[in-house]
Amino acid sequence: MGPFDRAQWQVLSQSLQLARAADRDVDYAVDTQALLDVDRCRKWLDSVGPMIGSPSRVVTASLLAKRIAFLVTGPSLYAMSAFDLGLNLARDNCITEYAHRDGLWQSRMVLKDLAVDRPGEGRRSEWRERVIRRVFAEHLTPLWATLHEACGIAPRILWENTAVRVFSLYERRLAKLDSERLRCQARDDFDYLMHRAPASVFGLPEHPLVRFFSAASAVAARDVAPTGAGRDGAPPRPAVRFRKTCCLYFMATDPAEYCSTCPLIRPGVVKPV
Repeated sequence: MGPFDRAQWQVLSQSLQLARAADRDVDYAVDTQALLDVDRCRKWLDSVGPMIGSPSRVVTASLLAKRIAFLVTGPSLYAMSAFDLGLNLARDNCITEYAHRDGLWQSRMVLKDLAVDRPGEGRRSEWRERVIRRVFAEHLTPLWATLHEACGIAPRILWENTAVRVFSLYERRLAKLDSERLRCQARDDFDYLMHRAPASVFGLPEHPLVRFFSAASAVAARDVAPTGAGRDGAPPRPAVRFRKTCCLYFMATDPAEYCSTCPLIRPGVVKPV
């Protein structure tokens, strides 16, 4: 377990799919650094597409990006906010798994080196910025740029795929930490990430996540609830923050299925045939 205690490793490995290099799935794993080669990235998209029922590279790229965004941001930001541990998310330290079986992703984020860094006394803000820079500017931003070049997928789809993972991590998982001190720390980390972090930590001229952050809609949630839910006195579904872009999941399903926050199922929107 390296620098982690048993409870920490259980969360990171079981709930957030972090893995050691010795445990990687050798049949479905690729060095993350290699994916920055556009030609290799295209071949990777072409090999993964049939596994997930995708009709095109663009759809494959979007669905892969949703999974990769979870695998990168989940363990790294959770370790930062809940454990004050900084994972080494450098691309040359990462192996991306992409196994997909029985309609479900079986992939993990594999680290060759499990060493971590910790904030110095009174210097957590500086340390936090470095951790976030490793996650975004040094990992996801170049990878999303390569996916865009490889197949033409709109960057805004890739970044909203990332944003929804970050929102869920902080609003659902980290909000349930047992310690009030850690819940406050996680809230401050989320506020920093969304409202105070400079665009440079993302390696971009503008903050790529904030445009997707909006208030959830309780009314819309009732409108799109299954028959009976939220109507005729039945309890409404929880509020929904509808996406601004479609992740294209419906194009890889037959019959078409839509994510619960898909903009195509908002009231008044006509779904594609």
